[in-house]
Amino acid sequence: MADSQGEISLAFRRCHMAWQTAHHGPSAHRTSGAEECLANLVNQHLQLADLLYAEGDMDQVAETLADIHQKLLLFIADATTDRDWSQAALWHVRITHRALLVHLSENGWHPAIERALRAGCLSIQLPTAARWH
Repeated sequence: MADSQGEISLAFRRCHMAWQTAHHGPSAHRTSGAEECLANLVNQHLQLADLLYAEGDMDQVAETLADIHQKLLLFIADATTDRDWSQAALWHVRITHRALLVHLSENGWHPAIERALRAGCLSIQLPTAARWH
């Protein structure tokens, strides 16, 4: 148990570091590396969710999955986000959307899952999506 708590603590730190890197990427006008940065962000969160699942902490799994999904939605919905970052986020949000649906089907309703799924429906609007065509 102590070893798994150490792994979970490390995974939380990795998620935080990945978010800091991703969050500051577009604001620093960094156009290269969007795909890799967001892939790392998603992977760190999914690994954390797996560790939490193994511990049986389904509430925290739901919160973790919802958190990463909503972070990606921020990149998609923000009209000032660089196109490379928006497209990378749009690509990776498919993965988090699927993870939310799998969690929902296997574990039942959770408010964080519902919140993230609703946020996804509300954040992708025609004007934002139209800029990719």
